[in-house]
Amino acid sequence: MNVSLNELQLFIKHASDMLRRQVEPNDLKSLIDMMTFLSQVRSRQEYTDDMAQPIIDTIELLKSYAYEVPQSIYAMLDELPEQWIIIKKLAMKMKQHIAPLQANQVANIRNQIGDMEKKQQELREKFLRDAPFNYDTKESYQKLDHWASQLRTFDQEVQQLTNLANIFDINIPEYKT
Repeated sequence: MNVSLNELQLFIKHASDMLRRQVEPNDLKSLIDMMTFLSQVRSRQEYTDDMAQPIIDTIELLKSYAYEVPQSIYAMLDELPEQWIIIKKLAMKMKQHIAPLQANQVANIRNQIGDMEKKQQELREKFLRDAPFNYDTKESYQKLDHWASQLRTFDQEVQQLTNLANIFDINIPEYKT
């Protein structure tokens, strides 16, 4: 019980620090950090909202066995629920604050997906046109290495874009290289 309350106290302190940060319109890293943090708050919410009553029941049980509960536990039980409510309100305000930033980022990611589709098509056409498929091709292994390198680079770009799209819950088409 003491561990749960101490852990909640640490989370509330971290949350109040995180929720005081400003998320700038063009700062993707801080936006993603804030979205991740708000997700953590959301995932803890049900557990934390229902946390006090089991602890109170445990204290009552311990009292029935003449165990003296430290006064610090009572102090935490008084303070932490109020602080948790404040954190939930701050998280809701932050969510509303970053909603337009998320919408802008979603539009940017969708534009990047469109650009990536064009790049894939251009790369495919160039490969079919220039790849060393003829018997008389000179330096065929160097050309194959060049194409392998380009395809690896394209795959890395697609993976980065896919990871970013997953954070913002955007479906991305499957790229075939």
